[in-house]
Amino acid sequence: MSTDRFNLNRLSLLIKRQLVVNLKNLLIAFGASFGVLLIIFFLIIYQAHSVPFAPLVSISFVVIFLGGFIFTSIGFDELHSTDKAYQYLTLPATTLEKLASIWILTSVSFVIISLFIVVLVAILGNLFAMIIGANTTSLNLLFSYPILHLLWIYFVIHSIFLLGSCYFKKNNFLKTLLTLFLIGIIISIYSFVNSLIFFGSTFHSFNDQNLNGDLKVFMTNTFPIIIKIVAGYIVAPFFILVSFFVLKERQV
Repeated sequence: MSTDRFNLNRLSLLIKRQLVVNLKNLLIAFGASFGVLLIIFFLIIYQAHSVPFAPLVSISFVVIFLGGFIFTSIGFDELHSTDKAYQYLTLPATTLEKLASIWILTSVSFVIISLFIVVLVAILGNLFAMIIGANTTSLNLLFSYPILHLLWIYFVIHSIFLLGSCYFKKNNFLKTLLTLFLIGIIISIYSFVNSLIFFGSTFHSFNDQNLNGDLKVFMTNTFPIIIKIVAGYIVAPFFILVSFFVLKERQV
């Protein structure tokens, strides 16, 4: 069978292989997350005598984001391992298939399983609330727009950690975090310097009243739309594309 073209059968085999390799660690991670979430949520319900929606979402998404990014960061550990790299590189699969298998496991699959755990915790929380006579909450809130928006943010940031998993050979998660921190500082300094250059002495007392008509419309209407488009629809595809070329270079 030729490995020059993308093949769904090979992709499914790669996903199954990745699951088998990481099954033990995944079961431990998801089991521990479920147990911790359930205990914390029960304690909150007992204390508040109701099922508070906000704490459940906050705690759950901390677990999803942190766990998801760590899981993504170790996605290509085989590639960076001296003992396992040769076996991984000689797998009969294309670079795109290898990248797609890790992306599916660490983004779509991870989010679906995590949401299932959150829903299960919410159901058990409602049952616990009924037993102690506390107020329950609607599970429909877990699928509202704010929650879906948070998941979209996860997918965007996930692509950055996917690149980190391909690029860094050790301590991928910490190095990716450090890189994001440094990039944030550079962008802040760059924005500060540009603001001083363009607005000069008025920078310290800057507000929308200092802007002329066209610039004010651009800064208050057009610029936020550009940022939303770039952050929501360009960042993730860009980093996934870069990850592909980095992975391809690693395999060469």
